Amino acid sequence: MLAAVAVGLPAPAAAAPPTYSVPITIDSTGTTDVTTQLSQFLSSVPDGATVSFRPLGRYRVDGTLLLRSRHNLGLEGNGATVFATTTGAPTRAHMAFSGGGPVSVRDLTIVGANNSSDWRNGYVPSREWQAGIQLTGVHGASISHVTIERVWGDFLYLGQAEDGTHQWTDNVTLSDSTLDVAGRQGIAITGARDVTITSTSLSRVALAAFDIEPNNSTDGAARIHIAANSVGPAKEFFAAAGAAAPITDLEITANHLHGLPLQIVVAPPAPSRRSGVTIAGNTSDTASSPPVVSLTRVDGASVHDNQAPIDPRSRVPAVKLRQSCDVDVGPNQFPGAVRVTDTDGWLCHAAPTAAAPAVVSGMAGHEWRSAASRAAPPARNADGGGSTPPGSVGAAPALPPAARADPRQSRTLQALVATSLLVGVAASGARARQRLRTV
Repeated sequence: MLAAVAVGLPAPAAAAPPTYSVPITIDSTGTTDVTTQLSQFLSSVPDGATVSFRPLGRYRVDGTLLLRSRHNLGLEGNGATVFATTTGAPTRAHMAFSGGGPVSVRDLTIVGANNSSDWRNGYVPSREWQAGIQLTGVHGASISHVTIERVWGDFLYLGQAEDGTHQWTDNVTLSDSTLDVAGRQGIAITGARDVTITSTSLSRVALAAFDIEPNNSTDGAARIHIAANSVGPAKEFFAAAGAAAPITDLEITANHLHGLPLQIVVAPPAPSRRSGVTIAGNTSDTASSPPVVSLTRVDGASVHDNQAPIDPRSRVPAVKLRQSCDVDVGPNQFPGAVRVTDTDGWLCHAAPTAAAPAVVSGMAGHEWRSAASRAAPPARNADGGGSTPPGSVGAAPALPPAARADPRQSRTLQALVATSLLVGVAASGARARQRLRTV
């Protein structure tokens, strides 16, 4: 009977984490540098707690607030500002988390010392690592309702652990924030997975608003979601280049660009490849001269429902594909483009052929490559969390049955390429989501 009664009782509410307020003995007027005092206080707060800054306080921090191996720690800014007044050391991040997680930062403003009179010329190589917030090897981070301004480096940097374990940062969300004036990239990712950047404003970025750029083969990125942000102005919108490292599952959707052309470039170094790119529902009010989308050595991509003008004087296609496979170009609005797609006729999933790939312009939605004309892609873990060391060759990923080599398909593709060479195919691109039909 007692057991039955106990079952019917509501579960006790979880206890709220303890809150530790920044002491009033730490100057909150911004008069003196409190890097040491504030760092010591943060180190004294136990895991599983919340740090509460003085409402609307101003904390001068000319160094780095470093939080190492912290777990379930929250920073509640209460509208406070952490700001720097000095040029600082080359690697000064204004706030850095190393290892640990989950952690959170909310309702805090971070202001760097970037005093460049023109954000377009704000990139200074000796200060490019001065990020607003830096996460290295952190497992779980929530950053919301923050403002980051006038930093020499990136607004947010996500990379692998600094302890030699090569652990990527993961499970990061940046939302509902305002980011203005960065001397390098807006969001920089060298080693991270499961990242969401949403409902955030990024403006006046000296280089790319979003940059995925692995430094070496142990870096990379997987499951990166960039959605519903307001972006611009900046030098570029999105680039994924860098070293030969696994980059998979990128979603760039429903972003609105102002004073910034929609330009998305995915270009790994040869012969490495990248996979799983979705570009959908993005808009721009500014004409592009290069193609809107440029994909090189990408396996699996979808480009649809984007709206972006192209300067007709540039006479460029909207979507440029090189050595890429399984790319669907659906309905888009690209006024001014000389054609929708431009491909190089790379043979995908076909029997080996000695013929060089032909250039095929105007093919809407599919590109192919010869299996014999490229090296096998580097081996990687199922979740994109690592790659084979340089010099080793991994096995090519298994293909679905429909994509495996078919002699009939091979003959059809070769015939199509040969025909295109003779007649110079220049399709309008109106054929949405075209697939080559096997016979």
